Parts: sequence; C-alpha cells; structure tokens
Amino acid sequence: MSLPTLMLHTREHIDFDALTDEAAAEMGVRLIWMQRALASIEGVGRVHVAKWGDGGAHLHIFVIARPRGMLQLKGMFLTTWLHALPPLRPELWTAIRAHVRTALEAAAGVGGEPM
Repeated sequence: MSLPTLMLHTREHIDFDALTDEAAAEMGVRLIWMQRALASIEGVGRVHVAKWGDGGAHLHIFVIARPRGMLQLKGMFLTTWLHALPPLRPELWTAIRAHVRTALEAAAGVGGEPM
C-alpha cells in the first residue's frame, strides 16, 4: 500500500446499528485519535474516514492519509489510488509506523501525555 492507512474494527461481527452507546462513544474517541495521529505525519494534507458495508455485519472503518498537494486524490477517488501509487520506501514506512504508534499511545495515556 502506498498511503498511510489505519483500520478500526470491532471484536465481534456487528454493524453500527448493533453498537451500544458506550461502544459507539469509545469508537468515536478512537477515530479522533487515529485521525490526529495520521494528520500529524509530515506531508499529510488531509485524513479521510470511510466505512463500507457490502456484506454481512462486519464493522471496519478505514482512516486514510492523503498526501499534501495531491489534489487528484481528493474525496472518493482516494481509495482508487491506494494500490496504484508507487509503494513508499521501507524506511519511510518504519518511520511512519513509529510516529503513529507514539501518537496513539500518547492519546491513550500509555507512555506519554494524551493528545
């Protein structure tokens, strides 16, 4: 994959309408943490959140970073480009993973200050 992407999903096979209010609130907070983590990566212009439900109850929410200046990736076209863009260098992926992990741990209060 060529764009930093995170996925939030439930442990059980359920969909939005089956979430308890508590689970929905927790999911909302985690989505914000994920959006902030990706948005804080150098060179990210925007972060998109998407959910497709083309099958059974299987709640997966994708959080995808769009590079700054790549306006051809705006909106619904972003996912079209996910596998068409050249892959990022392995060392860049390593740096991005470390950055996102640190940001998410800080947001959750693990090993740092909350975001």
